Amino acid sequence: MSVSKNNFKQRMAILAVLYTLLVGVLLGRLFMFAVVRPQAPVHPAWPHSVTRIEVEHMHLFVVDDGRGRILYRNGQAISGRVLGPYRETKQGVGETWLVHDERKTAGSLSRLVGQLGLPDHWPDDRLPIAEQGRTGLEYTFDNVLRSHQPGYWSQLQDAKGRLVDGQWYRLPTIAGLSLRTTLHPGWQQVAESAMQQSGITDGAVVVLDTVHNEVLAFANRDAIHAWSIPAVTGQVPGSVFKLVTAAAALDAYRFRPQSIFVCHGALRVPGVNMACWRVHGRETMTEALAASCDVAFAEIGMTLGRQALQEVFTRLHLQEGQLQKMGGKAVLVETNSAVLFRHPGHDAGLLANTAIGQEDVRLSPLQGVNLASTIANHGWYRPVRLLLDAQDPRGTGAVYGGVNGSRAMSGWTAQQLGVAMRQAVTSAQGTAHALAQFGPELAAKTGTAELATGHLTNAWIVGFTPWQHPRFAFVVFVRHQPSAIAHGQAFQATRSLLLAYRQNPSLADIN
Repeated sequence: MSVSKNNFKQRMAILAVLYTLLVGVLLGRLFMFAVVRPQAPVHPAWPHSVTRIEVEHMHLFVVDDGRGRILYRNGQAISGRVLGPYRETKQGVGETWLVHDERKTAGSLSRLVGQLGLPDHWPDDRLPIAEQGRTGLEYTFDNVLRSHQPGYWSQLQDAKGRLVDGQWYRLPTIAGLSLRTTLHPGWQQVAESAMQQSGITDGAVVVLDTVHNEVLAFANRDAIHAWSIPAVTGQVPGSVFKLVTAAAALDAYRFRPQSIFVCHGALRVPGVNMACWRVHGRETMTEALAASCDVAFAEIGMTLGRQALQEVFTRLHLQEGQLQKMGGKAVLVETNSAVLFRHPGHDAGLLANTAIGQEDVRLSPLQGVNLASTIANHGWYRPVRLLLDAQDPRGTGAVYGGVNGSRAMSGWTAQQLGVAMRQAVTSAQGTAHALAQFGPELAAKTGTAELATGHLTNAWIVGFTPWQHPRFAFVVFVRHQPSAIAHGQAFQATRSLLLAYRQNPSLADIN
């Protein structure tokens, strides 16, 4: 019995010692955690002077969501802004507070950059901050731009919320990749200014580098829909589409540049009752294109038929959005394809109106400028490139290359279209003659599209310059305006582009 009691006492003593040791270890661990400054900081960004318990009293300011930026081709930021002042720590280290805020993106590029919104699911372990791209490039490249860790500034506070030492501490950002676009800041400023000075409130101006088929300027305005992108939205093209009809006519060998037409100011045949915008009289096909004769091109369309128009439409890739693709999808989900026919049939009225860019025809301004670029490149089609690469702070992470093109029309056909576009500027009868003194090496095609509203029109000007050795292509598009206003704004904006190009040699340097 005494042995059993001794064993019990020994066991209780052992348990008491173990319990004492355990409590001592836990208290020591708590002391180390709460008071002793760690040999390594709590986070690599926190200084050694901050104890673990002090972190619990940090007052945090999120100063950078860590999302990647959208950049011009030279690396200059399009998205994001400086929110706060220059801060200096007690150690004399200066920092600038940055906050990524797409709502502050300058000019109409906010439509291209896109919106940020709340994520579909929250909380989400994959998202360190509650934001997700909703439109534009922010949507398409959300996984690329997404933050890995927001950036913070912080100060110590006591239990009553008072600052302890006034010292700032920083937790650095681990940012997502930034997207470098093909956009040129100089050209973008010129395009924005052209729209502003001409009073365009609904439309687009796009400029391409015809050598690499890259977007240099991408200006958009929509008076009604805040986040729509008119440049990639299908519009009624009017006479700009006569370039497509002319390509079909010449490539099919059904007409020659010297083919003769006679315009009496109207076309009256079974199924067609069309008035031309003026009496052109006797004219060649080249002259008809330069003077934008509806009668001549209605006759061409009826002669060619539906299949010939559809074939050249397909070769020009107009059934596609024509914008650079990643993973089989356009880099902007807002991009529309063109439309040629929405209804079956081969009747004369359908073909005549289609040939002059009316009826069901829809074309985006981006496709319009790429049509001019295709003509400038001797009939060689290429998708339009908008993105160059994705970059982290150490350099390029991924290159978004261009796509090899294809023959859309013969080189001879492209040359003849270029001659007609040049004549539209140089000839007194040409519809772009008002631009002759502003673009001595300009080739252009104008367009007027009648809309279902009756009194409103779309105005277009597409072109390239210099004519002999093309370097740049452009489109100026004005939507839903009375005819006189639409054309006045389109011509004034085009003059602004051409004057800027002539007066600013730096615009020719797009590296």
